[in-house]
Formats: sequence, structure tokens, C-alpha cells
Amino acid sequence: MATRYYHEGYHARCADEVLEWSKDRPAWQRDALRRLFSIGAFSNADLEDLTDICKAAHGSAAHAPPNVLEAKHLALHDTADEPVSLVSITHHRGVNALAPEQTVSFGPNVTVVYGQNAAGKSGYTRILKRACRSRASEEILGNVLSGTAPLNPTQLSVS
Repeated sequence: MATRYYHEGYHARCADEVLEWSKDRPAWQRDALRRLFSIGAFSNADLEDLTDICKAAHGSAAHAPPNVLEAKHLALHDTADEPVSLVSITHHRGVNALAPEQTVSFGPNVTVVYGQNAAGKSGYTRILKRACRSRASEEILGNVLSGTAPLNPTQLSVS
């Protein structure tokens, strides 16, 4: 079952609604949705696979079984009636030019992150976008100055 999203006390089940809506879609679209929720973008191989699924459904290609969107692909789990809060993010190494082993702690209501140009605001934003599965997430870049690639670059703490 999907996480409950809250907005001023109203229980909106976005993930459940998408999942329910997808059940009436053709198999290739359900497979495409799974790929978007799981990976975030299509590669050329994904497009070829989806084309094969479409062709197979109409007898124009060998059977290509779809792997359709299911609740497990949404990466959301119903844990409680309370919203999840981000407590902190710790960068271990290798993302942009962020200093290693630094932690940004978040307050209970609003946290303002500010600083000079090249201080790391965008690097942390990229990490958060990727971790929170933002529709506009960006690639997490390695540290171009040191040449290190990001490897398990962060740790998120939630409550």
C-alpha cells in the first residue's frame, strides 16, 4: 500500500490513484510507467523493449512479456498516519565540490539554505531531488576538481 500524502489534513493517495488508473492502460504503457517510477527516464533499450511489447500484443513480434507497474515499484510504503520528515542529510564524499563528511540538519518547520556561489547549495539540491524521486531530478555529478566519482555519497535521516 502506498504512503499517505497529507495536505491540510486531506488524505490524498496519489500513488494509489496512479496505480489504479494504470490498470486500464495497455501493457506497454503499464511497463513504461514502471520504468519511469523505477528509473526515471527511458534509454534506447527501454524504447526498444516497449516497442517489442507493443508489436507482440498485435502479433507482429515474438512474445515480449511486460513487467507492469505494481505497488512495489512505487517505492512508497504505508508506515503510519504521520508524515515523514527529513531530519538531516550527510554527504560522505565525491559529489560536486562538497566538503566530505558534512551534515546539513533540517528544522521541524522551515529550513533556509543560503550561501556564497559555489558553496554547495545546488549539490545538496541534486542529492535531495534524486533521493526524493523528483520529476525534475538531475544527475548527481562527481567532484570534477578531484576526479572522484560519487559512491554512496549521502546518508538521509528521516523521522
